[in-house]
Amino acid sequence: LDTVRENKKGAKISSYEKRHPAHTQDIANVLLDMSNQLADLPGGIYQWSGEEKVSKWDIVQLISQQLNLPINHLEEVAGPAAGGGVPRPRDVEMDRSKLTERGIRHHTDFKTGFMKSLQPFL
Repeated sequence: LDTVRENKKGAKISSYEKRHPAHTQDIANVLLDMSNQLADLPGGIYQWSGEEKVSKWDIVQLISQQLNLPINHLEEVAGPAAGGGVPRPRDVEMDRSKLTERGIRHHTDFKTGFMKSLQPFL
């Protein structure tokens, strides 16, 4: 939010790395469903991530559109980060199948959840 608001300061924003953000209420509901099935839940690792694929650039564009703020001071970076830093994964989607096969699935669409979470800071 500050990066978009501070329009006198430029920044490079990645559209290359993709994230799958999950709303905290969705995660809470997944955990509640898991606890309700605990007696029948096989051991192992269970993963959850949001269903929508977004980049930091997608988020900047959403903020710009929803709050009517310019982003012409920001530069989209469409490829991997240059400069010799630690390479980041391109897509960090987790396998939700062990949960969805058990009927456990909760999803708040990104735009709705993100903008609601942003309200206290506006």
